[in-house]
Amino acid sequence: TDDQRSEFHDVKTWILLSIEEGMEERRLDRAVFMQELMSDVPDANHLYGILEERIERKNEMAREILDAVLDLHSILTREQREKLFEVLNKKFEDGRVGLMGENGHPSTRCRFRKMFHKLLPH
Repeated sequence: TDDQRSEFHDVKTWILLSIEEGMEERRLDRAVFMQELMSDVPDANHLYGILEERIERKNEMAREILDAVLDLHSILTREQREKLFEVLNKKFEDGRVGLMGENGHPSTRCRFRKMFHKLLPH
């Protein structure tokens, strides 16, 4: 239905934006981490603090994405859910990464956009 597509699109958009924000945060963390490591006397407490913050943000994001996936579960029909989870399971099981992003690294945004794009007709 149109309502279903709209709700699905909203959740999908939120997931993609959250993933992009997480990627940007990781880039910034890496820059600060490397700057600290390159100093003459690296501050171990600062490095451990960055590491702990990153772990907590990753765990928080995982919980939020799981909540979003559960929202998708309630939006989709049984058949659509089976298709979604089959695609998700296959991608993660096979280690397939989809389209490539900058520097030859997998593009999470492209991978998830392509996957979600296939799930519902326009």
